[in-house]
Formats: sequence, structure tokens, C-alpha cells
Amino acid sequence: MKTVTRTFTYIQQQWLVFVLVTLVVIGALSGILYDRRLTITLIEQQRLLSATLVVESSLERNLKSISQALRNVESQISKGVSEKELNNHLSFVDEAMPMVQLLLAVDANGRLRATSQTDLYSSLINISEQDYFRSVKERPSADILFISPPFKTTTGAYSVAVSRMLSGSNGKFAGVVAALMDPTYFHSLLNSVLYAPNMVAEVHHGNGTVFLLAPLEKSALIGQTIAGPNSYFSQAAKSAQIENVYSGPMPLTSDVRMLALREARFTNLHPNYPLGVMVSRPLNDVYAPWWRDVGAVGGATLGVLLMMAFALMSHQANYRHFLANEELSKSRLQRAASVFSNASEGILITDLTGCLIDVNDAFTVITGYSRDEALGKKNCVLKSGHHDSAFYAAMWRDITTHGHWSGEVWNQHKNGQVYAHAMNINAVLDEAGVTQHYVALFSDISASKLHQSELEYIAHYDALTGLPNRLLLRQELRLAIDNCRQNQQMLAVLYLDLDNLKTINDTYGYENGDAVLLAVSANLKSVLREGDILARAGGDEFVAVLMGQTQTDDYFSSIQGLLAAVALPIKLATGMAVGAVQTPSALHMSASIGVSFFPQDDVDADTLARHAYQAMSMAKQAGKNCYRLFDVAIDASIQNKQVALQQFSAALTANEFVLYYQPKVNMRTGKVIGAEALIRWMHPEKGLLPPAAFLPEIEGQPVSIALGEWVIDTALTQITAWHSQGLVLPVSVNIAGLQLEQADFPERLGVLLAAHPEVTPYSLRLEILETSALDDITKVSATMRACQALGVTFALDDFGTGYSSLTYLKHLPAEMLKIDQSFVRNMTEQAGDLAIVQGVISLANVFQRDVIAEGVETKSHGDLLLSIGCDLAQGYGIARPMPAEAMQTWVKSWQEKAIWTA
Repeated sequence: MKTVTRTFTYIQQQWLVFVLVTLVVIGALSGILYDRRLTITLIEQQRLLSATLVVESSLERNLKSISQALRNVESQISKGVSEKELNNHLSFVDEAMPMVQLLLAVDANGRLRATSQTDLYSSLINISEQDYFRSVKERPSADILFISPPFKTTTGAYSVAVSRMLSGSNGKFAGVVAALMDPTYFHSLLNSVLYAPNMVAEVHHGNGTVFLLAPLEKSALIGQTIAGPNSYFSQAAKSAQIENVYSGPMPLTSDVRMLALREARFTNLHPNYPLGVMVSRPLNDVYAPWWRDVGAVGGATLGVLLMMAFALMSHQANYRHFLANEELSKSRLQRAASVFSNASEGILITDLTGCLIDVNDAFTVITGYSRDEALGKKNCVLKSGHHDSAFYAAMWRDITTHGHWSGEVWNQHKNGQVYAHAMNINAVLDEAGVTQHYVALFSDISASKLHQSELEYIAHYDALTGLPNRLLLRQELRLAIDNCRQNQQMLAVLYLDLDNLKTINDTYGYENGDAVLLAVSANLKSVLREGDILARAGGDEFVAVLMGQTQTDDYFSSIQGLLAAVALPIKLATGMAVGAVQTPSALHMSASIGVSFFPQDDVDADTLARHAYQAMSMAKQAGKNCYRLFDVAIDASIQNKQVALQQFSAALTANEFVLYYQPKVNMRTGKVIGAEALIRWMHPEKGLLPPAAFLPEIEGQPVSIALGEWVIDTALTQITAWHSQGLVLPVSVNIAGLQLEQADFPERLGVLLAAHPEVTPYSLRLEILETSALDDITKVSATMRACQALGVTFALDDFGTGYSSLTYLKHLPAEMLKIDQSFVRNMTEQAGDLAIVQGVISLANVFQRDVIAEGVETKSHGDLLLSIGCDLAQGYGIARPMPAEAMQTWVKSWQEKAIWTA
């Protein structure tokens, strides 16, 4: 609590000092910035007043020139010059004075006597109502100039007139001579005093009306007044001072400005008609440098204050951390003493020579040595002799090099018992990094080691028989294979499955089943040689690994011995009954064994065991109670078939298959009646492959269904293409038995037909082998009728090669029979083949089916078929299978030279 209070007071004092310093800095900077603003204000006021003075001085010079010119005109009039001479004189003076827009002279009644611009004579013939005439007439005074309020000239521009009285011979009012000032002349003057952007300079009449203004873009304000009850113009008039400076809103520009006003009181200028000059600048522009200074100074000040605050907070954090560490050190010392005394692990501290200088209570419990017995003794008093000197040398090398060591150590209790414990040893260093002593922390792990040993046994041995399990078998089989490979020896793996253990479990109970397993495992071990391995793979399966023989034949006697060992009578406890079944006194078992040999089957351990399992399955299929050897060649054939199926699926995905088409003709009429679609594989490496090269590999495989749908879809697409070319040609496709047996085959066929609505269904004929219907003729017949309902037709392919042709002909609703080419090809030489062909033709006529012969290779084949009543044919004698794009050309050439109609 005292530490917290001291920390709080110290921090408060520091923050109070920081606040005071901050206030002083802010005050000083505020004074500096105030002085800077005042200086800027005074400088700007002086600059604005100087600008008005410049304008005033220029106006005064120009008014003096105008006054002198008007006196000169008055002198010419007094001399009595003619009107023409006077006009010429006025024009000459006008041209010599750029600040003058027009010179004129009028009589006492306001009628024009002469002008510098005679073209305006008619419009200025009487000016008695003009301010510059009336002002002089009402206040006649010689040698006094009058300046009129601004007025619009005939050109639409604002101007002012400077006028003076013409005196008669009697000294009384005799007229006015006046000069109209050109406002454009003074624009450059006003622009010259604008030393910064956004400034405005103007000249106004004594009544407040503006008649000169710069810059030009503000010219719309000319003619407006700056007078008003509370305007700066009114305030300046009341002040009776020649120059005044104000800051605030400016009506002319609708913004806040600093402005300087100066009243121009020239010599000979009538006091009631003065001129005024005003120059202004926006306050934002005036004080922009000051605001930049404020930003820079304020930013720098804020940055400095933030750094000071951060440094202060950092210092305070370090201070709090120092106090916390101080408290923590005390707490740690207390906890360390508590941990040392109350820890459940043994702790010992030694000097550099290995003598014990301190131990805790747990040390005495674990080692049996009391504190007094241990202190002063060497730590070697705990050695058990379990470890050699190399172990301890490596331990001290790690401690010396890395400063710590951890591992398992077997030590000896005071009573002589050896126990294992996990130990961590660390070197304790001083501030210079020099080792002062060593601290060891250890705990007794004897129970854990025992439990670990039990777990390892459970993990690697069968709980019932005590034999190695599948996991340990895998390890030992790998070692055995490696040993045989190095020593060029062989071994045999025997996978043994008890043939009727399930029946025993179901009939006599699992207790008797376990007894059988124990007896069989004992009998098997009794016939194995030393070095052989016997393991239980699970359930009713055992695996034996036999080694030490040089020939495969040498293992056959051992295999027979294992079969005989399994067949030994197994005695069971009598009097036990399971339900209503009385347990027999003895049981007779048999086994099926599969055998694989290494290195004949040069594979890894898992594969070698799997091959033995496959051979055991073959023994089961062969009738049980026998053994079979794994055939490497058969396995290779299976693997090759799997690879071939994968390649075939990939080829189907890559669209590597194409359809060729073989024409069908009516030999009697010469008409082409259709074509049969025959698949080819455009193999990327082997070229064009016929169906015999790959279809047998996929027979009965699911991929054959996908291929069949592809063939139907491609054939329908080709029919559409031929129709667009004017060739109407039905196409027949071959359907595999597996595809035909699918329950959804009619639905799938309907989907394919629907995808080609331009093809009439009877343009598609499905050819099936009569052997496809051997398994379920009723189901196949129903499928065919469902497809015929869609409009397609069927043909029985290779008719006559099956076993029940008449049955198929009776029950299968096919519209056409195809005579197999093997009969057609040899019918001209073999009477038996000719008889079969004639019989098929007769059956087709009896059952009212169409018939077509395939395999027609010569003209004599066709002649003979025509003579016995078969008009339809296909074969190499007509045309070989061809690409789809060649069909139309062939049809035209065939119709021109059909060989049986010539």
C-alpha cells in the first residue's frame, strides 16, 4: 500500500510540472503570435494607405492638367475666336489629354457653343439639366473646379465631368467649360496599386457613387454607392480625417476585408464635390501568413508537448515497472522458497565439484536419504550402474556446452532398489556468466515406465492369444524382407483363415469360439520352426511368416503341417450348453491358406501380405481346407486391365473415339438401305484402333454404358448432318448387354432422342447380340418393347451363334435378323454353313422378320444369297467401313455401278 501511495504522489507531481510548463509555453507562444498579427495588421494598413495615396496623387496631377486645359479654353473664348476655331482648339486639346473623353463649352443658357467631338453636337445641344452645368451655375465662382456625380454617357459607360465657370466681360456667369473624364484611362492606374490577388481599388464621388474600379472583372459594381447610414464611407465622412482604415464586411464584394479610405481634397476643387479613393484586400489573404505561422508553431509545439508527454509517460511506466519488479523480486523469493520446500519433484543443488549443498523434502522421499545424510556427499551416491561412462560424459558435455540437460536416468534408492526418473539439470550462472552451481529437478517415473510397457504390449500383441497383432506383424515382416533381400534368401507369407469359426460362435457361443482360437494358435506354434513368425491378423485370421528354405517346394510340407495342426481335435469343457445345444467334447476345424513368396513376388510387406490374402480367397472359392499360391502373372493381368480401363475413360473424356459407317444395300434393287455405325479409337500413340483391340477390355464394365450412350448420341448427330446434305440414311448401332440390362435404359434412350428432335426415331436401329438375352429373356423383352414404343427398331446380331436361337426368335420382338459373317463367308465351300444360312432365312420368313447377311466379300456371295432369298447384305464386297464425310460420295458411286443389278 505504501508503494502504491508513493507511486501515485510522484506521478501527480510530474504531471503538475508538465501542465505548468505547457501553460507557460502556450502563453509565450500566444504573445509572440499576437505581436506577429499586430505587425501584419500595421504593415498591411500602411500598404493599403500607400496605395490610396498613389491613386490620389495621380488623380491630382490629372485634375491639374484638366484645370489648365479648361482655363486655356476659357482664354480662347475670351479672345472671341470663331466657333470653328474653337471646335478645332477643343479637338486639339482633347487629343493631347488621354484622360479626357470629351471637351465642350456652353453658354449661360446651357446651349452648346463648341465641342471636341462635333459628331455629338446634336445630342449635346442643350445641357442645362446636367449636374455639371447646374452645379457651376448655382454656385458661380471663378477658377473653382466642380466634379459632377458619376453618370452614364451615351456609350453606356460611367464618367464624371470636371467643369468651371466662363466669366463674361462683367465678371458674371456666362457659361461653362467642361471635360468628361475617360474611366478606361485610369484602369491601369488602379491595377498598378493592386499588389496581391483578390484586391479591389476604386474611386468614388463625394456622394459615395463608384465610377472607377479595378480589376475589370468587378466592373459591374461601377455606378453603385458605398454610402449608407453605418457604412465605412459615412464613418470616414464623420471623422473629418483625410485617411481612414477599417476591417469588416464590404458591401461591394460581399466579403470581409481590410480597406483604406482617402478623401482627395485638391487645390481649386470645390469642397462640396470631393473625390474619394478606397483600396481593400480580403482579411483571409491578409492574415494567411499569420495562420501559417500559427499552424507551424502550433504543430511544432504540439509535437514537442506530445514528445514530452510520451517521455514522461515512458519514465513513469519505467518507474512503475521498477517498483513492480522490486515487489516481484520479493514475491519470487518467497515463492521460490515455498516451491523448493513443497514441490512434489525432487530438487538437489550441487557445487561445481558435484557435492550436494541443498535438497528438498521430496528428494528424501524419492531417494530414501535424509537431508543430513545427503548434504556434503557426492551426487554419485545415487548411481545405479545402469548407465556407462559414455552416458555421463555426454550428459556433462551438454551441460557444459548448452547449460542444461534433460532425459531419463536410472538411479538407486537407499534400500538398493533401482528406479527410473525424468531429470532436468541446469547450470546457474552469475552476472558475469560464470557457473556457480547446478540445480537438478527430477521425478520418479517407474510407474509410468511400467504403464508404457503395458501399453506397448497391448498395441503390438493380441489380447486373447498373446500372438503379435497386425501392427507388429507389419514391422517384423518388413525387417524379415530387408534381411532376405540383403542375404539373398526367400520367405513365404501364409494367410490362414479358419473355415467355420463363425458357425461355432453362433452355435456354441463366443466363449467356446475363444477357446478354439487359443487351441488353434497353440497347435500352429507347435509346428513352426524357431525364427518363424505367427501373428493373429484379427477375427479368425492368422498370418505365418516362414523363413530358412531355399526352394518354394521346401515350404509345401510346412504348409501341409499347418493344415494338419488346424485339423487336430480341440477339446472343450463338457457339460456346457448354449440354449438348447449341448457343447461337444471335441471340435474339428479346417482352414484355407493363401501363400505368397518373396523374392518371386518382389513387393513391399503390405502388398506381399495382401497377395497372400488374395490367394486365401481363391482357396475359399476352391472349396476350403486347402491352400492356393498367389499367381504374379494373373495379378499383373488384373493390374493391366485396370490401367486399360483408366486409359479408356480418359480417352472418352478427351473425345478420342470416332464412328465409321459400313453401308447396307438391297442387292436386288441396288438401293442403299442404311449403314452400321462401327466405333474406332484414334489413339494418340497407336493410331486408329479397331473395336476388337479395346472393346473386350471394357465388356461388362460400367464405362461401356457411357460409351454406348456416346455412340447413340454421335450417330443421331450424324443422321441430322446427313439430312441437311440431302442424304436420308437410317443408322444401326450395337448395344452392349450391360447397357441393355439397365433399368433406366428406355428413359436414357428417350432423353437422347429428345436431344435430336429433327431425327425420326425409326431412323435408329439397335443391334443386340442374341447372347445378351441369355440371363433374363423376359426382362430384355420388356426393355425392347419400351424402346420400340419410342419408335426405334431392333436387330438380332450374329444370329445362329447362340444356344437358344429359336427361343429368342419367339420371345424377342426384333424386326430383323443378321446372319453371322462366319456362316456367310464359308457358305460357298461348306455345305453345313450354307445349310445354316438357308435355315436362318427360312426362320425369318416363317416369323415374318427381315433378314440381312453380313460378311459378303465377293460377287459370288451375293449371287448365292439372292438365289436363296436373301436380298439385304453388307460386307467388304460392298464397302469397307468409312468416315462419315465419305458416305455421300460413296452412295452416288454405288448407285451408278451396283454389281448385282448391272
